Amino acid sequence: MEDQLDMFGSETFYNEDQVLKLCLDCQRKLPENCFSFKGSFRKDGTSRRRNSCKECKKHQRQTIRYLKRVTPLPDNKYKCPICLSPKVNKWVMDHNHNTNKFRGWLCNNCNSAIGWLRDDINKIRRAVSYLEKDEESC
Repeated sequence: MEDQLDMFGSETFYNEDQVLKLCLDCQRKLPENCFSFKGSFRKDGTSRRRNSCKECKKHQRQTIRYLKRVTPLPDNKYKCPICLSPKVNKWVMDHNHNTNKFRGWLCNNCNSAIGWLRDDINKIRRAVSYLEKDEESC
């Protein structure tokens, strides 16, 4: 071994017979035990696991905790920049998952909507195009 630090590489070793799952955040294939239990079961009785590995979830929690500490909540006159609703029970911190940069406060519905589209601008454009196409046909 040329460098003693080589033994601490990012390669993870596991049994070949373990079931692997793709983490949607870091894009690594990891054993299922690297994913948290979701608390629900599939129809076949097997447990459901989250789509992000425990390491990515921990990093995400730490990032959000830090951003909430350094970013004040919006005032009473603030409106959700997407749906323009001023009456929101709970403001949700939106941030870029790649850069961890704070983007703004959103209502839970709007934050969930862009989250389900994985913050992918091309998916959002296709959704807008789809809705516009339907609107034109009416």
